[in-house]
Amino acid sequence: LALKIDPMELGRISNELLEAIGTDKQDRSQWEQMRAKCLELVGIKLEDHKGDVSRSAMGMSTSVARDPTLLTAVNFFRANAYGELCPSAGPVKVVNFEDAQSEATNDLAEALQTDLNYYLTNTASEYYPDMYYMLWWTGLTSGTFKKVYYCPLRQRPVSEFVDGAKLMVPTNATDLKNA
Repeated sequence: LALKIDPMELGRISNELLEAIGTDKQDRSQWEQMRAKCLELVGIKLEDHKGDVSRSAMGMSTSVARDPTLLTAVNFFRANAYGELCPSAGPVKVVNFEDAQSEATNDLAEALQTDLNYYLTNTASEYYPDMYYMLWWTGLTSGTFKKVYYCPLRQRPVSEFVDGAKLMVPTNATDLKNA
C-alpha cells in the first residue's frame, strides 16, 4: 500500500501518526509515574542498602523497610476477583432466555456451558494463570486488557493479558474499535 501512495501523502500520514503517538505518551505519563511509584511502595522491588553513611547516626549503611499494606490489599483483591472470575468448575455460566420450558434448548445450553468450561480449564492452559497475573496488575494500577484472538500457531482461540504499558490508546477513546 505504501508503494502506491504519493510520497507527500505518506509524509503527512507519518507526521500525523507520530504526533498522535506523542500525544498518547504525554497523556499516559501521569499513569506511568503512578504505576512506578506503586511498584516502589509495595516493596517487591529489590533495593540495595543505603550507602550514604552521613545519613546514619552511627555511620553505618541503612536498610529500607516498606509497609506491606498496599501489597496485602492488592493480593486480597486478586484472591477475591480470581475466586469469582475463575472458579474451579469454569467461568462460563449459560442462561437460556429463549424458551425456558423447552428441554432441548436447556440441554443445548448445558452442553455449551460444559464445553466452554472444559475448553477454558483444560485446553486453554494459559487462561487461568494469565488471568491470575493480570488481576495483580489490575488491583495495583489498573490499565489491563484482554486480547482475544485466533492464534495460528496454537490453532485455537486464545485470551491473553495485555499490559496497559504496552498498549497505545488515546485517553479519550471510548472503545478500541474507534480508537
